[in-house]
Amino acid sequence: MDNRWPTDIHGSSDAHDMYIIDLKELRKDYGCTPERLRTRTTLHMALCKRLQNRREEPTVEACIGELRDLVESLGDAEKRTALLAALGLDARFRGRNLGERREEYLATFTLRERRGLKTLQRWEDWAIEVVADLVQGDATFNRLRDEPANATSPTTPLHPLGSLPTVKLASVSYFSDAGIPVRVEYTRSVIAPAPDSNPLVVTANIYLTENRKGIITIEATFGCRIYRQYHTGDNSIVTIFEIFKRLSPEDGLYSFGYRVLFDCTVISDPVLWLDSPEHTLNQYDARIVFGRDRFPLRAWWFVNSVNYGRIEPTPSEGKHLQVLDDGHYLFKTFNNPVPYLAHGIAWVWNEGPVGGQSIDDLDPSG
Repeated sequence: MDNRWPTDIHGSSDAHDMYIIDLKELRKDYGCTPERLRTRTTLHMALCKRLQNRREEPTVEACIGELRDLVESLGDAEKRTALLAALGLDARFRGRNLGERREEYLATFTLRERRGLKTLQRWEDWAIEVVADLVQGDATFNRLRDEPANATSPTTPLHPLGSLPTVKLASVSYFSDAGIPVRVEYTRSVIAPAPDSNPLVVTANIYLTENRKGIITIEATFGCRIYRQYHTGDNSIVTIFEIFKRLSPEDGLYSFGYRVLFDCTVISDPVLWLDSPEHTLNQYDARIVFGRDRFPLRAWWFVNSVNYGRIEPTPSEGKHLQVLDDGHYLFKTFNNPVPYLAHGIAWVWNEGPVGGQSIDDLDPSG
């Protein structure tokens, strides 16, 4: 099987690299102004082509709007905003140069959440990689059937430019008897905002209790294939899925599934959440299945930052969940999730027979 990329300039690996170079140049100085975009020929031509394919006038201002929409299609709010700020495409950050815009963005974090410049640059670089892939993917997906399914390289207000908009998301998280995460099964339902929409969907997963290589593995289960993956750290991964049909609005909802597998060794922090839902999402179903020995004594739902979500609410707030099946099952449906806030479930572990031990300390005989 020939796994080389096609040589067409709008779908080649050389073009992909040029998109990355162009985006990194555009974040410098004054950002992505009309004058500066005109000098980045490869990216400018690709954006023009996307507009022309939709029979829209490819003015340089429209190209900048196209680029902004592509960045806004990313599901990770922190990384999405980092690149918008760097490019000068977010009206909240109007610094005269990249350094000033970065400082303005960093100032939006609380002291507890404060990030450094190196972290911010990594976020920008991650977003640039994914945007370059989306620019390339719309032109080439029909010619990429021979691309390795698990290729690895160094997640809204959507339309057909970037990731397909998600309308419904459901997850079932499974924990072992020791309170260690085993897997999460996802079903995601998307719609086409326009005829002949790009069949790519971007997702991001991270596990914060441990930080080492190989913790997370993603598998497609039905209705999709893995188009590309980006390891953004030892404990995080971005996956771009390609669904099996190029959708139009009359097709209605298209559902596909995938699972996240964990190779973990210690008990999980007692919280799971969906970070910054897309603007199009109207329902998120979160379900958790616990093992025999480790299960929650109390649990509650939250719509807030994760740090505040971990704090147990008072009973009068009405946020506690019924712990079903003798403590082994939780569920919560979030209707019309709020963009830019985390939606999740937190709980208090029972003491359990294993305490805080590592799985390596457990007697394998049970």
